[in-house]
Parts: sequence; C-alpha cells; structure tokens
Amino acid sequence: MSGALHELWRARWNLLRWSAAAFCLWVAVADTGARLARLQLAALPDYDAAPDVARLREQGRYGEAVVMADAAIEHASPERAAALRRERDLALGEQQSWLRRAKDLGRGALTGGAGSKPGEMSLEMLIGAVGADMLVVGDIRDLAIQSYKFASGGEVDPVIAALSAIGLATTLAPEIDWAPSVLKAARRVGSIGDKLGEFIVKSVKGRKVKEIEALLTDSAQIAKKSSPGSAVRLLRLAEGPEDVARISRFVQREGKAGAAALHMTGESGAAALKAADGLRAAGRLEEAARLEGAVMRAAQKGPAGGSWLKRGGYAALLRPHPIIGAIKGVYKGNAAALVQRALETLDPMGWWIVPLLAAWLVLETGLLLRRFGRRAEAAKPVTAGRAVAGTAA
Repeated sequence: MSGALHELWRARWNLLRWSAAAFCLWVAVADTGARLARLQLAALPDYDAAPDVARLREQGRYGEAVVMADAAIEHASPERAAALRRERDLALGEQQSWLRRAKDLGRGALTGGAGSKPGEMSLEMLIGAVGADMLVVGDIRDLAIQSYKFASGGEVDPVIAALSAIGLATTLAPEIDWAPSVLKAARRVGSIGDKLGEFIVKSVKGRKVKEIEALLTDSAQIAKKSSPGSAVRLLRLAEGPEDVARISRFVQREGKAGAAALHMTGESGAAALKAADGLRAAGRLEEAARLEGAVMRAAQKGPAGGSWLKRGGYAALLRPHPIIGAIKGVYKGNAAALVQRALETLDPMGWWIVPLLAAWLVLETGLLLRRFGRRAEAAKPVTAGRAVAGTAA
C-alpha cells in the first residue's frame, strides 16, 4: 500500500496535468449546447433598422420610429448608427412640425383616432383624444357615437362604450385618467382582441374597480416608458390583462429598448416572456432572467432573431454551466458572471479548443500509462531474483 502511494506521489505532476486536461475538457464540453445556440444566434446577419425607422417615419409613426432608432443605435456599426441618427432626427423634426401637430390634435379631439390604420396613431392624435376625454367631451362623444350606431342598427363596439364609461367614472386615480384613451385608440386600430375586450366589458359591468385600475396602470406604464403610439401597437401582443401586465413589467425594466425588442420579435418575444414568467413562478429565477436576456439579444438580429426564438433556439441558454452553479453555491459575488463571460468569449474558438483539449487529455493519459508501465517492468526482475534466492536457501 505504501509502495503504491509512493508511486502516486512520484507521479504527482503527471496526475496534476492529467486532472487539469480532464477539467478543461469537461468545462468546454459541458458548454457545447449553449455555445452552439449562441453561435447560431451570432451567425444571423445583423439587422439594419434604418429602413424600418424610415418607413415608420413616412407613415407618421414618429414615436415608434424614435424608440426603434434609439434601441438600434446602441448595437449598430458606426455607419448604421449614423444612418439611424439621421432618420431619428428627421422623425423628431417632422414630429415637431406645428402644422402637422395642430392637424393631428384636432383630428384626435374630434374623432378619438377613429379611422386610423394599425400603428398610425400619432402622439398628437392621442393627446387630442386624451384632452377631449379628460374634459369628458371625448367620452360623451364616443358614447353618443355608439348610441347612434345602436339606434340605427349599426355595429356597436361594447369595448369602446365600456372604456368611455370608465373615462366618465370619477373613482380612478388621476395619473391614469388618460389610459382609457390609449386603450380606445388600440381598440380602434385592432390592437385589442376579443379576449381582452371581453375582459374590459365584463369588468365594467361587474364594477371590478381594482381589475380595471390594474389594466389602466399597466397600459399607462407601457405608454410612459415607450410612447403612446408604441403602447397602442404593443397591446396587439396581449390576449388578456395578464399579458398587458407582463409587457408592462418588461418595458419598465428594459425601457425603450424593451419596447423595441417586442416590436421586433413580435409574438415570438411575447411567448418567450410568458415562458419566462412560468419559470419565475416555478422558482427558476435565473433561467427566467436568461430567457428575457435572450429576447433582448434576439431583437438585435431583427425578424431573423424572432424566428430563432420561435424555433426554441434559446432552450440551451436557460440552464447555466455546472461550474457557474458551483461557484454561486459558495460565492455570491461576480465570479460566476466573469466565468460566463469567459465562456462566451471562447465561442468562436470552440471548433478547435475542444479537439485540442481532448488531444491533451489523450497525451497525458498515455504518459501516465507509460510511466506506470515502466515502474511495473522495473519491479519484475527484483521480484524474480528474490524468489530464486529463497529457493536456493
């Protein structure tokens, strides 16, 4: 036994190198799934947002144009960033045109945005609609329109009527008095579907004040953190009030970049946020945060990133590397984040690092076997000589 321990001690440097090779190979191989997912996302062409910003500007959707430009500039190349800044400045200039603003204010006050196409509700139209609603005129106007449609046999929109009734109520907090106008605008352009509309109508009929206030607060937060026009468009991703709350929380955390990410990834991004909420409810907080981070990263690739999310390309990114979990178990600092960043830095070199580490491990294994083999061969003559001497005696 002591002889074996002595041999192990003499071979300690061989064993140390073998252990280092095995550990490094395990670290690299354990990250293979996540590395392939990150490489797949990185391989997608970078998204050029300038043409889309220009299209939004031409459609008069200035708030959305500015939100998308601000979010894209941060990750764009110098040339694309310059193009984005030009489009952003043009959008801001046109948005501040007094003639256009006055026209949109009047149209919003008179019609509440009725007749606008999806996404064409400008900030000034919303201000006009909100201003009329705040003076009660807009809500009375909308109720009168719905009453006329009912009396003349036309198609009545119970959601618009319910939201107008909410606007006339006096029990709501002042900071969300204008939120019904945003919701009415969203309904008019088709961003509020049947399920959310049914919830609004039932809540008003049942006088469920807390549920209504929660919906209005969430809608107002989305508009404040992005833009009213952006909020109108984002509401199309919400089937029910829980979806509005989820989008609101995400946009509050990520700001305009979060709103732009949802615009870019669409239903795929909204579905990923829903999955993240499910993970969070199950206590898997870190995985939920990683999934939301994947939405932000996918948005940088434009529609291709949304398709990547839809295919479930993020699945391999959810669970952290085992070594990161071990570090977090004993240390609560930034070491785990540093290890994760190091692993991501090695992604482009993974195709040759793993074979190289495997070759290193094979080499160290061969050296160990050779060393112990030599020791065994050297011990045989000594044992045989002792056996002959004992026989002669």
